[in-house]
Amino acid sequence: YRLGRWTPLFVTLSDPTGPREVELSIYNPLGQQYAMQVKQMLALNPTAVTVPLYVPLSNNLEETTLTIRDARSLRFLGQLKLRDADMMDGRSPSAVNDDDLFIGLSGSLQSARLVSGQFGSDDSMAVGYVSPDHLPAAAIGYEGLDVLILNQPDFNQIDADQQRSIVQWVRSGGLLVVWPGTAPMPASSPIMDILPGRLGENMVYDLPIAQLKRAGLAARFAHLKGRAVEDVSTDASTAALLGSNVLHSYRRWAGMGQVMMIPADLSSLLFDDPRR
Repeated sequence: YRLGRWTPLFVTLSDPTGPREVELSIYNPLGQQYAMQVKQMLALNPTAVTVPLYVPLSNNLEETTLTIRDARSLRFLGQLKLRDADMMDGRSPSAVNDDDLFIGLSGSLQSARLVSGQFGSDDSMAVGYVSPDHLPAAAIGYEGLDVLILNQPDFNQIDADQQRSIVQWVRSGGLLVVWPGTAPMPASSPIMDILPGRLGENMVYDLPIAQLKRAGLAARFAHLKGRAVEDVSTDASTAALLGSNVLHSYRRWAGMGQVMMIPADLSSLLFDDPRR
């Protein structure tokens, strides 16, 4: 998470004796003298429910606490310090400095670790993965990111509110990078509609081995799965990738931000030099 920026916290709750209305509050210290408290009312049942809360987190996670009380009587039901919370990836949350590049990664979990490894070798970069179902449905949830990469996203599984929030974040200055997978593409969606071109049928990009070697890639990457590109926007700019005229990236402005589309799956690429 980025220090002092609005960060989505996903809290999963259930009540085996429900239904019960509860008050969920987060106490968030901001320096030595100030603190913020965020409250939300919830109706709990035996079936677990996950809710997002947005908080500008500080370094003081030991004192950042989640408290649950009965909504009617305000009787204390439980408390958890954020530092001790059970994170999805099993790691404690860590802060990203203002001068570091913070990359958000979502999409295919199978290749997420490969993509994280490609970027994570640089100490000035931080990569955080969020599952597609936990992509924030409010633009403020992306405030801490410099770049959001959608790695082989299934646009049929990312709901409209999530997509509209991403588009709103892009238009306010965010940078979105998309490379497709093999899942069927909808004819239209909020994100699809701002891409610099239309993604067509699945295909294979055959890259010259000599150019791959100059780019620091082994010959086994000569055949990249991807999609055809159709109807490129007139305001889109293109750039050759991996030293080849076969594969290009496409980029366009959307408000004050930009969208980059790469029509091949780059998640499996392993360079011989991490600096590449």
